[in-house]
Amino acid sequence: MYLMGWSLGCLFIPRLGDTMGRRKPFLICSIFAFFAYLALLLSKNINLTMAMYFLLGLTTPGKVNIGYVFLLELVPTVWQTYVGTVLLIADGSTMIFLSIYFRFVSKDWLWFQLFCIIFSTLATFGCFLVPESPKYLYSYQRFKEARASLKKIARFNRVPQEIRDSKYTFDTEETSQENHI
Repeated sequence: MYLMGWSLGCLFIPRLGDTMGRRKPFLICSIFAFFAYLALLLSKNINLTMAMYFLLGLTTPGKVNIGYVFLLELVPTVWQTYVGTVLLIADGSTMIFLSIYFRFVSKDWLWFQLFCIIFSTLATFGCFLVPESPKYLYSYQRFKEARASLKKIARFNRVPQEIRDSKYTFDTEETSQENHI
């Protein structure tokens, strides 16, 4: 059921990352995934469990595909290859860690699932602090929002106030405004 949900989600959820921005679909999928995880933890019914696995699979493209793009757009270009590689290695080695956990640590899945839901919840709350991708906003010529996003990132990075408050325009901003006149 999980893979069926994932396959269905791949038909429309990644497109939402291009039409709605990266942050909103990522957050929506993360919140729905939280409730699906919670229902899985509490479920005593096989039909509910199957439905929640389907819903969890449906949210996966938003968390994985859009989340990956969102993360890389927030990372400086020189670090994107390294960050992307580490993320994909961590994701790819999940099954190895799961096998080791269930073979040598515990056969009880509850503790592992609790660990996953706690970190997934922390990541979701953390995403509320992250602005929309400035690269996404720039590519759709939403310059005012892109500037606001960059100012929020600059404040987090402790860029001095006088630099944050300086007026600047994007390279294509003047050209796009001239074309609209």
